[in-house]
Amino acid sequence: MPSIVRDEFTRNKARILQESQRSLSSVLKRAKEAVHQLGNAKQKRVVLQHLNDVDYKLPSLGESAVESVGRVEKLLTDAAVIEVSDSAKLRAAERAITKKAPFHRERNSMADAVVMEVYGELLAGKHPGVRFAFVTHNTKDFSHPNADNRLPHPDFAAYFSKIKSLYFISLSEALKRIKPALVTDWMLDHESTEEPRRLTEIVDIIGELTDKVWYNRHQYRKQQIERSKSSW
Repeated sequence: MPSIVRDEFTRNKARILQESQRSLSSVLKRAKEAVHQLGNAKQKRVVLQHLNDVDYKLPSLGESAVESVGRVEKLLTDAAVIEVSDSAKLRAAERAITKKAPFHRERNSMADAVVMEVYGELLAGKHPGVRFAFVTHNTKDFSHPNADNRLPHPDFAAYFSKIKSLYFISLSEALKRIKPALVTDWMLDHESTEEPRRLTEIVDIIGELTDKVWYNRHQYRKQQIERSKSSW
C-alpha cells in the first residue's frame, strides 16, 4: 500500500462519510420540493411516498457507508506500506511539467501521478513469476481518453502488458481474472440481502395495529357493560 494512499484516506474519510449522507438528503429535499410545485396532481402522492421511503432508508445507507469505510481501513492497515521514493516524486513532477497524464486535464493530479510512479517502481523491481495489476475507478485521469476506458492512458502504456502488468477499472473484474472461483463464492454469500420495509408499509401496519387494539378494547368494554347489566 503506497503511504500516500493511506494518508489521503485517513485525511478524507470523515469528510466523505459526512458528505455522502448530506448530499443524498439535499437531493431528496430538492426532489420533494420540485414534486410539490410541479408534480402531476394524480401522481404526486405516489411519487412523494416513494421519496419518503428513500428518505427513511438514509440512516441505513449511512451505516453501510461506515461499514464499508471500516473494511477499507482494515485492509489499508493490514497491508505492507510502501514509502514514496524521491525518484517517484521527481518523475511525477516531470509529468506535471510536460502535461502528461494524469496532468492532461489541467488540474492538480500530483497524488495520482505519484501512485502510478510507485507502481512503475514495483514493476521495475526483481519479482520473478509475479504478475501485477493496477485497479482504479478514476478513468478520467488514468484511462484512455478517446478509446475504450478499460485501456490505460497512452502516457502510461509502458507500465502495462497483456501478461505481467494488467489494467482494470473494476475490482470485481480484477478478482475474476485472478481467482474466478473466489468471486463466485463471494457473490453467493452476499447476493441475498434483507430488504427493509418501506416507510409507507410500516405506517400502514401501525394503522392496522392501532385499529385492532382499539377494536379489542371496545369489545372488551362492551362485554364488561353487558356483564354488569346482567348482574342487576
